[in-house]
Amino acid sequence: MTREFCSDASLAAEEPLEGTAKHAERILLIRWPKGGWSRNLAVAGDMAPELALVIEKLRESGLRVNLIDRKGEAGDRSRLFLYPESLTREVARADLPEVLAGLLAGERAGWSQAERPVIMVCTHGQKDRCCALHGYALYRALREEGREVDLWESTHLGGCRLSAGALTLPAMHKYGRLKPADAAALLEAEAEGRPWLPKWRGPCDLPPEAQAVAVSAARAGLRDPELENPRPGLWRATTPSGSIWLATTRHSVERPSTCSDLDLGCSEAAEVYRVREIAGPAEVTS
Repeated sequence: MTREFCSDASLAAEEPLEGTAKHAERILLIRWPKGGWSRNLAVAGDMAPELALVIEKLRESGLRVNLIDRKGEAGDRSRLFLYPESLTREVARADLPEVLAGLLAGERAGWSQAERPVIMVCTHGQKDRCCALHGYALYRALREEGREVDLWESTHLGGCRLSAGALTLPAMHKYGRLKPADAAALLEAEAEGRPWLPKWRGPCDLPPEAQAVAVSAARAGLRDPELENPRPGLWRATTPSGSIWLATTRHSVERPSTCSDLDLGCSEAAEVYRVREIAGPAEVTS
């Protein structure tokens, strides 16, 4: 029996990448051996109860917690990253409950500035088989490029159906449907401090419609434009060098969110936005 994948279903439904970049700004990454990962993105199956409890408290405080790992890391040590502060530290795994409790209390002693950008690739096969298949292939291709980035496998980043997914920090560039052949171009763009536009899902801090507009404006050559939305469906993107008008239309696509949904025959309607460049406001009726 041929296995089906939610990423194929998303493509078949013509679900756009643009507008799917929503992600928490406050992020904690915890290096934990991948062999212990469970379906939970923040708590591994082999974590002690006291560690799991403090992680849940951190999540309740507003932190997005992801587990990360890569080959070659010491089994008894954990690397931590905190964003948007771009702080990092390494601790003994046995000390994690105490260190994370201190973080919850606002302590920052022992943390230092992260020196290199981080690239996380979702390879969370316990969550979705698309991430196992497509995510690890991308991770391997990025690793083989040998660039000066902190590259990690990661638990769920959101959007299994858009695998392979990646998130870069501190830039907060979120990507989807990445292929191994995209690795060099993605790394080149990130090294230059810009998102790689072909697979960029949009600015993580904007609503979906504005994300889609921002991607279209970037592809039209406007970098970091100011976005105005004078009326529904009409946008203006402006930079010191010029501006363009864009029109959005809202659509609904039916697709499964995950491979588990696909297996159960479940799907849901998703609101998406299509964007086109226009000559001016007259092309959009009120």
